[in-house]
Amino acid sequence: MKTQPTFAVTVRAIIVDKGELFMVKHKPTHTYHALPGGRLEAGETLRDGLVRELIEETTIRPEVGPLLFINEWISLANHRVEFFFWIRNAADYHQANPAAASHGFEIAEAVFGNATDPKYGLLPSFLPQRFPHILELGEHYPTEMVQS
Repeated sequence: MKTQPTFAVTVRAIIVDKGELFMVKHKPTHTYHALPGGRLEAGETLRDGLVRELIEETTIRPEVGPLLFINEWISLANHRVEFFFWIRNAADYHQANPAAASHGFEIAEAVFGNATDPKYGLLPSFLPQRFPHILELGEHYPTEMVQS
């Protein structure tokens, strides 16, 4: 019997300061980093969900800018549609304190780093290759639909 993948809408933050991207590792055993954010709750707007998720994970209230990416990925277990927004107050995230956040237990590591560095194994996989262009254009990067 074939099972249907779990469907979710998620929101993610693109937080860039001084040429580096803010990334999180959810479990110490993970070999990859991702962008902070998470699942939308029923009845929640994309922007409200992103604000809630970032406060829950970092204690920092984001200044949400434009939508840069819409990513769809489908696996045997999951079907996700992800919305990636530019965050305007990136420098504030140097003070992020996941340990003090209500959902900080979900974050094993929060770091600014070079998104193209393989040591981060940044997911989704389209981000490292687009990062130089993101640095160049910032919040003026044209909205792009991708599949990973």
